[in-house]
Amino acid sequence: MFRKEQKKKGAKVQVKQSGVRRLRASITEAYPRVSQAQLDGLVPVNGLIKQQKFASHASAYYYDGLPVFFTVHPKGGKEELLPTLYSLHIAPQIMPSVEVAPGLQRKICTKHDRLFMPGVLMRQPPSPRVSWVTYNFGRFNKGDKVLLHEQGVWFPFAIGEWLLDSRDLEFKGAVGESIGILHHIDDTLWLEGHARIPTEKPDIVDEAIQEHEDKIVQQAHARAQAAVDKRNQERLRAKIAAAEATVAAHPKEHRKATKALRAIADLKEKKAQGASLDPDQEAKLAREQELSAEVEELTRTFAEATAFLESPHLTPEEEEHVQTEEEEGREEKGAAEGREVEGKEVQEQEQQEQQEQQEQGEEEEETHKQEKEETHGQEEQGEAATEEGAGEQQPDTAADAVTATAHLSSSTTQTSEQDEQQLAGSEEHSESQTEPQPEPQPEPQPEPQPQLEAQPQPQPEPEPEPEPERTADEVAKLALLLAIKTTLTADALPLLASTAMAQHIKPAASRLRERAFNIKATKWKQVKKFLAAMAEEGLITISEPVTGKLMIDSIDYTHSDLLFDVDDVVVPHDDGDSDDDDGLLRGVAMVESDAKRKQMAAIKGKQPPRKGKVKQNQKILVQSKRVKGRQHVIVTRWDDLGLEADADTLSRLKQLVSAAVDVKQIAGRKKKQQQITFHCKLAHKAVDAMCKVWGLEKRHFDVR
Repeated sequence: MFRKEQKKKGAKVQVKQSGVRRLRASITEAYPRVSQAQLDGLVPVNGLIKQQKFASHASAYYYDGLPVFFTVHPKGGKEELLPTLYSLHIAPQIMPSVEVAPGLQRKICTKHDRLFMPGVLMRQPPSPRVSWVTYNFGRFNKGDKVLLHEQGVWFPFAIGEWLLDSRDLEFKGAVGESIGILHHIDDTLWLEGHARIPTEKPDIVDEAIQEHEDKIVQQAHARAQAAVDKRNQERLRAKIAAAEATVAAHPKEHRKATKALRAIADLKEKKAQGASLDPDQEAKLAREQELSAEVEELTRTFAEATAFLESPHLTPEEEEHVQTEEEEGREEKGAAEGREVEGKEVQEQEQQEQQEQQEQGEEEEETHKQEKEETHGQEEQGEAATEEGAGEQQPDTAADAVTATAHLSSSTTQTSEQDEQQLAGSEEHSESQTEPQPEPQPEPQPEPQPQLEAQPQPQPEPEPEPEPERTADEVAKLALLLAIKTTLTADALPLLASTAMAQHIKPAASRLRERAFNIKATKWKQVKKFLAAMAEEGLITISEPVTGKLMIDSIDYTHSDLLFDVDDVVVPHDDGDSDDDDGLLRGVAMVESDAKRKQMAAIKGKQPPRKGKVKQNQKILVQSKRVKGRQHVIVTRWDDLGLEADADTLSRLKQLVSAAVDVKQIAGRKKKQQQITFHCKLAHKAVDAMCKVWGLEKRHFDVR
């Protein structure tokens, strides 16, 4: 199916979250053997899933640029969802497989699209009565999908479909065509990914198989338990029906037996009076004990049936469940009552403490008021006494001043003499301390006993604190900053805001830990408001020359928000041979397929030199021609250099030249060539666009 390049319908489109949920549900329904870890690794809930539609009514789903699932729409049937080989290298257990002879992988992946039965390896059934088809492949219908893998190799190399059903194969025999190839290693869908094959089976495969087996065992136990419950229910219904029948028949049987006993009692009275009895009456008398026992049995069975019908009809398991629920309810009720009692006690204690604090505060206020009143009365008494004394005695102020100065001078002289004496005494004391003193002899101490050194206990390593989750606003701004530091260069400006969002900001957001970028989840809700807020911060400048066409004119690359290291914010990836995008093959060595190695070697050999002189046959031919009265720019010889012009490339070229761009195949002298047509007049404009898209220089073009 993908042996030849499929014609694409437009560019890749991001799948909405609702579409991702539906896709996950379809995968789980179609492939119940897939584990939750494998599903989360292939199609995560919050992952960036894109869809590419093809002209053949097929489509492919990509996660981080890697094709993980594709759909086929057979004639007369409904659409089928199939995993790619990248997904099957992670989850090979989700589909049945067929083992083929060694060496068939190279033949199927290069030229053959059908597998014949002689190439399929089969086992001999243990008995002639066992069908060799059922023993090797089970029952299948025409169109059922199957995996192909070589003998001794664990990974599948192709996905095929049965060209006939199991009955036809058994009737036909092991001859002729049997399986048609849909997708294989080195086809066009495979080459859209990294084209690496794991050399060993990942651990997640065995874990998924064990998980599926445990699930099957649990389902078997559940079915067995359901069968036991069903039998118990049937037995219970039978018991209820028998008890109801016993209760319904009891009045009639009991009445009949008691009537017979009364007749026997009458015969016994006649016999006691001397009357003669015939043989039938004697036989009735002989059945007295039997009838008494029958009445007792009827009474007992009626009581048991009545008690059974009045009791709840539960199985032992249900009774045990009810008992446990009642016990748990009683425990919860007791705990609730205990909590209520404790709460009441705590409330009472708090109320008592509040009352005590209130009483203590009132007592303190009263004591404070009394002290204040006492101090106020003493002050009033002191003022009155001082006024009386001042009125009685008024000394001469001059004489008082003289005496005060004399007293002050005498006191200062005395204090100075005392200070000199103290200083002299301190010097003598320091000299006496500096004189050598006889050292005291140390007393002999007992030798310390050797002690075992305590081994240090290993301290547990502190767990790293988890990084806080970024908000949607932080993710949006960080994605813009990361795009400015990595891909959004000054050469690309001015640039449409929609182009910047699609080609720079969203791809940058996919490198963050959160991956998903949704402008509607931010406080700005719209790209225009978001860029306007960034312009207010001085990070960018924007303009709107035409209504609805927002442009980013310039970027301040010296802004303070750009002072961070890219490696600190992006999600790290392994750089070894195990560089898978989904992380499920981390630690597994991988090798490139043959076609990928040849393709890379061919591209490397055909690419124009990045340095030095460019030969004429290594240049891309650019011609300005008039087609149907209009001037166009025709570009050829670009495919000889290993360059690609897929839908994404054409979309970028259209945005850069602001004109229509299409590609078509033309007949050349030796082989068919690819031609790009720019519906514009200026050839240098097309050359500038191709330089930006393919990373070339103007010296790589031959403009005529």
